[in-house]
Amino acid sequence: RIFLECVYEALENAGIPTHEITGKNVGVFAGGSYPDYEINNTRDISAIPMYAATGTAIALQANRISHYFDLNGPSVT
Repeated sequence: RIFLECVYEALENAGIPTHEITGKNVGVFAGGSYPDYEINNTRDISAIPMYAATGTAIALQANRISHYFDLNGPSVT
């Protein structure tokens, strides 16, 4: 979610309306590191959110952006 917000703000700051890139061959390349967010959200095993595994997986960062904005180019984390 945080990365998605950052990407949206970056597009907004660059003056690129999201409707102009939707469905286009736009690639997403992201770098990920230590999963602090995942660790903080899974400390209490009895309260792990339903989509914690897919929602916090570092390998899916670029894919989440591609899916949300309907981007059809390469998507690599």
